[in-house]
Amino acid sequence: MVPNDLMGAIDYFIFPSLKHGFGGPFNGQKFRQGMFLELVQEIRPSYVVETGTYRGTTTAAMAKWTARPVFTIELDGRLYRYSWLRLKNCLNVRTYKGDSRKILVRLIEENTLPDGIGLYYLDAHWEEDLPIRKELDLVFTG
Repeated sequence: MVPNDLMGAIDYFIFPSLKHGFGGPFNGQKFRQGMFLELVQEIRPSYVVETGTYRGTTTAAMAKWTARPVFTIELDGRLYRYSWLRLKNCLNVRTYKGDSRKILVRLIEENTLPDGIGLYYLDAHWEEDLPIRKELDLVFTG
């Protein structure tokens, strides 16, 4: 059996079309893209946190559109490796592998996030596991 990290690297190098999955950032949904851009203009976040990197399409767009630090978290090892390879040259992106709830706790406890307002895009979910309640609790109570 091939390890997930290796499978993610194979996906990245052998299947370049995966970069364009789901029609672009925010699953190709122009309305969601516009909402994100409006939020960025209105609140001028110091940083962005994304849970659920998948293959990094939305992450890359957020990094480009904000020019702010983007902290992105992916649970799945294969998807993490793919997105890490894809985003490794985006100097304002930091990728994390693990459960979003645990990584958020770590980012908060270690005071990793910059000062100022953060914009959180909570999109982590895996089959029956929906961590949004705990993620929201962490975002609002630290």
